[in-house]
Amino acid sequence: QAIHVFRAVELDWAISQGVWYPRWAADLVYGYGYPLFNVYGPGAQYVIVVLHRLGLTFVSATLAAFALADVIGAFGAYAFGRSLFGVRGGLMTALAYAYAPYVLMSLRRGTLAEALGFSLLPWLLWLLWELHRAPGLWTFARASALYAAMAFIHHISTAVAGGCAVGLIVALSWASGGRERWRSTAACVGALALGL
Repeated sequence: QAIHVFRAVELDWAISQGVWYPRWAADLVYGYGYPLFNVYGPGAQYVIVVLHRLGLTFVSATLAAFALADVIGAFGAYAFGRSLFGVRGGLMTALAYAYAPYVLMSLRRGTLAEALGFSLLPWLLWLLWELHRAPGLWTFARASALYAAMAFIHHISTAVAGGCAVGLIVALSWASGGRERWRSTAACVGALALGL
């Protein structure tokens, strides 16, 4: 987890100097600097910086960001499960997400960006489900923005989420019928494409 603290301190320093999206992390790599934020999404570090500016130390803010990722994902799993199976199903889905070993081990592995990226996956699937059921501009915009935000946080979880989203769209397309199917499918694919 220490690497997230170092990166957040570097980002916080850059923001305090008026650079809101730094490309060069001047103090990393033994002071030689590194173009970290050109190749790695800084979204997780922004979360730490915001929590730090709310009064937490950098270490506490990092730990709080890990907890926040789990909570965000569990609420997303609840929203998606509730849409599919009702309130009880939503609660069971949220519990299954929150207590999944891979999710629980994110702190031990020190993968904050991945944890935050994957916490948005249930929200993305829920929005695509809602968009397929009733295409609308507001749901389309939220799904696109959420998928775009995932790339700002973690590239690999964005790729995994894209695969899951395409799988969901194909399954929904196959399960539904009629002319509405093509309109709903086009809306879902369009939301992913715009987010990408």
